[in-house]
Amino acid sequence: MRLLLYGDLHAANLYSFNVKRAKYQFTEYSRVDELYSTIVWISKVTKELGVMMAINEGDTFHQALRFYVERYNTVVKGINAINQNTLSKSGVIIEGNHDRSDDVSAVDTFENVQGTVLVKNTIKVKFISEINSHLIFVPYIRDPEKTREAFQSLHDKYKNSKTDVYVFCHLDIKEAYEGMISSTYQLGQFNTYADLGLDIYKAIFSGHIHFKKQINKNFYYIGSALNHNFGDSLTRKGITIVDIEPGEYKITYKENPYCPFFAKFNLEKPDACKSKIKKIEEETSKFPSTNVYARVFTLNTEPGRKKASDFIRDYGHLFTAHETKNLDSEEELNDNDAISNSMENVNVVDLIIEHGTKILKSQGKTDDQVENYIMRFKRICQLS
Repeated sequence: MRLLLYGDLHAANLYSFNVKRAKYQFTEYSRVDELYSTIVWISKVTKELGVMMAINEGDTFHQALRFYVERYNTVVKGINAINQNTLSKSGVIIEGNHDRSDDVSAVDTFENVQGTVLVKNTIKVKFISEINSHLIFVPYIRDPEKTREAFQSLHDKYKNSKTDVYVFCHLDIKEAYEGMISSTYQLGQFNTYADLGLDIYKAIFSGHIHFKKQINKNFYYIGSALNHNFGDSLTRKGITIVDIEPGEYKITYKENPYCPFFAKFNLEKPDACKSKIKKIEEETSKFPSTNVYARVFTLNTEPGRKKASDFIRDYGHLFTAHETKNLDSEEELNDNDAISNSMENVNVVDLIIEHGTKILKSQGKTDDQVENYIMRFKRICQLS
């Protein structure tokens, strides 16, 4: 039985770079062709590979309360096409943390779509006799204690199962963040692999973390289907194919040819810049449809500005769009690198925004005020 796993599309995210090659200007609410191309590509792969079931592992949408109608409709139609291209004409959509805001769920649209199983308020289980396996689908559960309770119930039920048990979810566990978050308080908010009793399962496949990572022998973060902002590393994202037979499974990763790249260049560190340029040249040669967005940093001096000018002259042809930022001191350059490195590979910003939103709402701030705080924070981090 062949499954196709994808996730973290974050449709309706805000982008600062305009993808239209005819006009290299910066406009918000643009740069969506990678998203659309990615969805069409997933649909095509689903059909070509004879996938039995497609599983969307959460964060289909970036914000539950803010949509652009054309984009929303396009994404909904695209995901329905993915599901209809499976051999079973069916698919699963798991609700992620970004898909919900208070009592509003952005994926409610899929509730009554034929062939689509929506997993949002309850855990769902499907037994597949041909592979003698139970497939368990778990939506994002915001409260860590409730997450433990849910997995304890699953553990009690399946710890002595005579079948193989696979879990598909949108899950935080502490091991995903260790080494990336220095805050003991933040790490203390997460359940561990052991807390959730995950060792009893044949395999767990989760969305939420935007890069691929294996934890212990059976836990797999599948990563996002595409890069989203300057917090992402220069790594091509994609989708995961899982072939399940009785007693065993095989994982194959397929790279997304439309995955964009976001690159920051500190021109005071030429070796690092050369390494990034080499990577970009390799990727654009392999997949010519790759869009590359560059942010170039240099000192606000005459030699610094000349470095930027020469750099764009030599490498501007590689970039779909670029912008130059002239900073006043090396300290600012180093601070920018520190922010980039701390955000790379894992969306720590999400954690900060989630906790900050709770605090602001407890202070009586409106949704619009909270949104303004979030946008200011993202501008400071220079991720958008």
